[in-house]
Amino acid sequence: IVLLGLAYLITVINFLVNIKKLPQTTNFSLGKWHWPVTLLSIVWLILLLAILTIPEEFHLAAFIALGIISFSAIQYPIHKFFIKKSW
Repeated sequence: IVLLGLAYLITVINFLVNIKKLPQTTNFSLGKWHWPVTLLSIVWLILLLAILTIPEEFHLAAFIALGIISFSAIQYPIHKFFIKKSW
């Protein structure tokens, strides 16, 4: 759950940072509620991650998530260096 929450938090932040680069849509828009909903989702996800990692009973889950993220952060550049194919 920690990894899923973190992945969703990264997705929302990435969306917020790159909102200007996205094409305009005619299907659905939150209009003036876009910023409050996005900021509320970020606060909610930070609270979720805090609840899942701060209590001592859940420290193991946080360490496992940190290990997986660390392994991926190391493995990705190595993979990109040795495998030159473009997907």
